[in-house]
Parts: sequence; structure tokens; C-alpha cells
Amino acid sequence: MTHRITRSLNKLLHIAAIATLFFGVIHAQASELVRHTVVKGDTLWDLSDTYLESPWLWPELWEENKSIENPNLIYPGDVLLISPTSIRVIRSTRLRTEKLSPKIRVSEPLGREAIPTIEPEAILPFISQSIIVEPGELDLAAYVLQGIDDRIALGKGDRIYARGLTEPDISQYKIYRISSPVTDRVSGETFGIEGVHLGNATLIGSEEDISVLEITRANQAIRPGDRILPLKEPILLPYYFPRKPDTQIDTRILKIPKGVNEAGRRDIVIISGGDTNGLEEGHVLEVFSRKFERPDPVTGELMKLPDLKIGTLIVFQTFKRVSYAILMETTASVKIGDRASTP
Repeated sequence: MTHRITRSLNKLLHIAAIATLFFGVIHAQASELVRHTVVKGDTLWDLSDTYLESPWLWPELWEENKSIENPNLIYPGDVLLISPTSIRVIRSTRLRTEKLSPKIRVSEPLGREAIPTIEPEAILPFISQSIIVEPGELDLAAYVLQGIDDRIALGKGDRIYARGLTEPDISQYKIYRISSPVTDRVSGETFGIEGVHLGNATLIGSEEDISVLEITRANQAIRPGDRILPLKEPILLPYYFPRKPDTQIDTRILKIPKGVNEAGRRDIVIISGGDTNGLEEGHVLEVFSRKFERPDPVTGELMKLPDLKIGTLIVFQTFKRVSYAILMETTASVKIGDRASTP
């Protein structure tokens, strides 16, 4: 009898142990799941940085959700279920296509935009205004002759004479000044010339090779010799999908547009490599500090220290041989001459 009771007790303890282990695993798995309601101001990069180990890998972690047409676009109010290995939209606030019948309906105000990968305020001025051209390329563009009242320094509301406009169907233009070259300090190679955006102008009329324009926007004084280029369509905020390049790419930090030698998180940098090198918008590169040879304090021998990873960047605009990128993460100051490469 005692033996039977002992055996039954051992069986119950064994079942209890299995149940404890099972529910412990379930609890551990549940504790890894995070429910997040998207709010205005969120970015996909920051959400991934908060909840996932590699923030730029989030496009690979979306679970299939047939009710969501494009899971890369999420909106304020959407509810996400996030684990270390997956992201799933479990409630979507976006409007779905609906067949309407002829009756009165109440519409809610829209005013809702998908949250971006990165903060638009940091990059839109560069996308919409900055330009990098090949050496000599701006020399062939149309240019300002002078103001119609002979003034040299011109601003908003002034009318100017221009020469070299050859496309009569275009009425909106941007005005640039040829600025400093973008040069690799290590090799001395020049990769392009940065154009400074001075303002915008509207075509008033033309006669043969001479045109009259009115300045509609001026960031700084416009002068004779400044270059004139057609204004492209309005720039909309692009939704970058972070990914590593398909090939090994090695680049260098060439310039920091705000005029300093060091940059940090969310600063813009110009890197070598562009369209001709296979770089594309959305490509993610890791940044490494560039170390020089230094003498060993004991032996005096010159030693080259290994490069150290100090950050991550996303390319957001490419030109022929250079690109603009934004530093998403940094653990130390990024300097001109530091290198960036495929993760």
C-alpha cells in the first residue's frame, strides 16, 4: 500500500515538474513578446533599435500578414507584436478599400501618414536642395548675368537677366553657387563639386539667348555668375528599406557638410562611392575608425592598430561617385577619413 502511494506521489510530482517546465517555457516565450502601439514621431529604425538586436534587419523580420498590403508601411495607431525574431501587425488603422452604397456616411479626418524609417527633418533639406556634380559640370549650366536694375547682390522679389536657358517649357529653376570640391584627404582624389543652393526663380520671359527670371526664394545673396538649373518635381519623403549591399563595398568619409571634422549620431556625411559603385538609397554600411601607425611605448616599433567599428549609416541619396548618408548609431566621433563598408 505504502509502495503504491509512493509511486502515485512520484507520478504526480513528475507531472507537476513537466507542467512547471511547460508553463515556464510558455511564460518565457510570452515575456519576450512586446505589444507596441505606434505613435506619431516613431521611426522604424528606432523601434527596431529598441526591440531588436539589429535595427537595420527589420524588413527581414516581418511575418506574412495577408490583410496588410504593404507591411513596410505602418501608421500611428497600428499595434505591433514584436519578438526577438519577428514583427507582426496585429491591428491596422489604415483605411481599407470599401464598396460604397448611396447613403449618408460619416468620414473621419485622414491626416495620417506612414511613419518613416528615419527622421525626415534630418535629410529633406539635402534631398531637395543639395547637389554634387562632376568637376566642370556646372560650368555648362545657365547662369545669372545681373539684376535688371544693375544691382549685384540680389534677393527675393528681384528680377534678373540670365543666359543659357534652353528649355522653353520649363518655368521653375533653382540657383546654385559652385562650392568647394569633395576630396579624399588620403589619396587627394576629387570626387565632385558641391553646389550651394541659393534660391529659386520663375521664368518671366525670354528673347533669343537672354531670359528674365524673378527670384521667388533666396537663402542668401545671389550674384552674377551663379548657376541656374531646372527645378525638379517636389520631393516627397522617401521610405527607405534598410539593407546591406549585395556586394562588398568599401568607402571613406569624405566630408561633413556642416563644416566640421567630426560627426555623431544623426549627422549627415558625404562618402566616396555612388551610382557607379553600386551604392543605392537604403544601403546600410558599418563605420570604422581609421587608425594610423603609432610607436609602441616600450619597444618604439611602429604599430598599426586595428580599425574599430564605431557606427552605422544609411545611404539616402546617391550621385555618380559620392553619396549622402546619415549616421544612425555611433559609439565614438566619426572623423573625415574613417571608412565605411558592407556589414
